[in-house]
Amino acid sequence: MALVQYQAVPATSAHTPFQIDFKGHPDPNARDDINAFRHWTQYCDFYDEANMPHIQKFNSMEELQQMTTPGHAKYVNCAEVSEKMKAHNVKRIPAIYEQWRQMLAKVEAAK
Repeated sequence: MALVQYQAVPATSAHTPFQIDFKGHPDPNARDDINAFRHWTQYCDFYDEANMPHIQKFNSMEELQQMTTPGHAKYVNCAEVSEKMKAHNVKRIPAIYEQWRQMLAKVEAAK
């Protein structure tokens, strides 16, 4: 039986053999471009506290360890956070469906 070797291909435009036109927007995969980072993160739903209010952010692995250590001043009860996230998602699902309905209606109307 022959041994088959596989190599992962990076799934970023920075490693594609062709140019991608981002229609005047910076390349979202330009890892060293702070302006590209700022441009695209404005669209990240996990930075929108109204949309995802219970996301826990940390600045280092040390801080994450503190947040997950019971008794520490920065401790966050992950089970409680998870329950709050679930409850919030139940409330926001109808609004998400409505947004999709409106977008798809615009696409249909543009045909």
